[in-house]
Amino acid sequence: MVDTAAIKTMIQCPFCFAIPTNKKFFMCKNSHKICEHCFGRLASLLPPVKTKHPARVKCPQGDCEFTDPPFRNMEVEEMIRNYELDVNCRYYHDGCMLTGVRGIMGEHEDRCGCREVPCPNSECQTRLQLRLLFPHIKEAHPEAVVKEDQGDKEEEFSLTCLLRDEFQTREVSTWITIIWNHRNGQVTGDR
Repeated sequence: MVDTAAIKTMIQCPFCFAIPTNKKFFMCKNSHKICEHCFGRLASLLPPVKTKHPARVKCPQGDCEFTDPPFRNMEVEEMIRNYELDVNCRYYHDGCMLTGVRGIMGEHEDRCGCREVPCPNSECQTRLQLRLLFPHIKEAHPEAVVKEDQGDKEEEFSLTCLLRDEFQTREVSTWITIIWNHRNGQVTGDR
């Protein structure tokens, strides 16, 4: 019998402790593993250097070198794909703490409140997490909030917005439900 706790320790990133479903794993020349997210952060932690060549990213586990491009750790990636383990939501580094079996994570990730979405106002170029959309609309587009209904329970509401000022001048306006919140988190409405 395979010990899932031991496998989890073998394949999780040693820095963020995540088992990401859709990220690559890299390894340094001494085979220390690191997930794609944490590897990307290594360069931002380096002090600025004014030379023609960027500073080399060093492995935090042993000050080892990475190749350019870095070697992929295909063994870890394959284990994540093939073992039935609890994995982290792909938006783990954006704040989602949900874990679950790989097969059910896809459904969650499609509606995760930490995923990035564009503001539904076509003139606004802001991209933000879905869970922050309601406060963004209320703060950045207060003129668009036409009606806010509070449900029986505090966590249930619906927000109806008009996306363009010209809708307000029409005799017959179209009401467009942008988002609603319920016990499972924020969900975008059909438009």
